[in-house]
Amino acid sequence: MKYYTRAASLGFAQAMFNVATVMDKHRDINVSTVEVYLPLACPVNHQDDAVICLYKMCTELPTRESLLPCHIALAKARLSKFWKITPAYIKTVGVLFTLIMLTILYMITHRNNSSDTEIPA
Repeated sequence: MKYYTRAASLGFAQAMFNVATVMDKHRDINVSTVEVYLPLACPVNHQDDAVICLYKMCTELPTRESLLPCHIALAKARLSKFWKITPAYIKTVGVLFTLIMLTILYMITHRNNSSDTEIPA
């Protein structure tokens, strides 16, 4: 981790992406370990905040090769954090609403498809 953070502090986008990914996957890594070699530009209250900050720093680097992976990972990290703080009943209502809408959509399209087909005489 030390080598990745040093390379990331020098502006290597792939190293920055790797540091954020390792922190995201391995929750036992302390944020202060990363901040020794790579000072974070955002206020960090939780490890999720550190991961989001690292991906955001990765998107702000001038290299274009890492722009898309960093943006996708940043969106994933933000959605993951949002999903974690969302109460369970809201998640349940959202899933049920989605299932009901998909069922209604299926029933409407299935009814239209069956009425369009003519039975040969």
